[in-house]
Amino acid sequence: MEVTPVVLFLVVAALLLAAGSGADVSTMSVVLDGDHSYEVADALVVVGGTATVPADGTVSSVFVAGGTVRVAGTVTGDVSVLDGRAVLESTAVVGGNLDDFGNGAVVEQGATVRGRRTTGVPEVQRTSNPVGGGLVALALAAVAALFARRAPRLPATVGDAARSHPVVCATVGSLATSLLLAVFVAMAFTVVLLPVALLGLLAGMAVVGYTAVAYGHLVGAGLRPWLPGDRPALAAALGTLLYLGGLAALNAVPVVGGTLALLVTVAGLGATVVTYFGLAPYEPPTLA
Repeated sequence: MEVTPVVLFLVVAALLLAAGSGADVSTMSVVLDGDHSYEVADALVVVGGTATVPADGTVSSVFVAGGTVRVAGTVTGDVSVLDGRAVLESTAVVGGNLDDFGNGAVVEQGATVRGRRTTGVPEVQRTSNPVGGGLVALALAAVAALFARRAPRLPATVGDAARSHPVVCATVGSLATSLLLAVFVAMAFTVVLLPVALLGLLAGMAVVGYTAVAYGHLVGAGLRPWLPGDRPALAAALGTLLYLGGLAALNAVPVVGGTLALLVTVAGLGATVVTYFGLAPYEPPTLA
């Protein structure tokens, strides 16, 4: 199973739903990969692989964040599908609700759902909100201007490292991102550490915003000669807006654009790590 931010979000959401349903954490079953069959189980959380509830099997509730679950037996509670696929075979009986948020549920003829059936998410919630994206961009531009006034050396050091050592920074950023996502997913599986995983995810988003500010300072340094007077705060704010606009334009290009945008972002994350958030310039090791 490839650990990505989307996978982490779905895992956390599924486990929160399971915990909120009153399921006993000690008896919760989590499927990551492979093929598994459950004749008796409390909350069944499917993240990857395939889980099967046979005709004579009974589980309390099912939460699908990925992979496939096939139910031929009885689910005494709810079936919630966030992503992946849930197949209710003709002999299946669901005592609660079927909430198919990911449009991945298949209900065969003869299957029984005694509660309500909810399918899909309204399209308005699925599409990106340009107003929200614009507000985030303006907020990051304001943060960049604040850094330019109070602590310009910090984002400038991060930006210089990303520009001078892109390969090293991209490698470090990739390794750090993969490791942290794996740790957050492991925390999410313990359920008790779900709040820590959520805080870690929020902290990661803050670091991504910090890299945007660092790139904004880098772009802004090139804009300063073209602006009237010496206005570093304005240059940093405009540079951040230009960087975010360029990133959005790259993401609009199929395959190649998204890959380049990811590499740029990961290199910025790596630069943040190797410079300790800009506290010290990065000096590559030398062979004696």
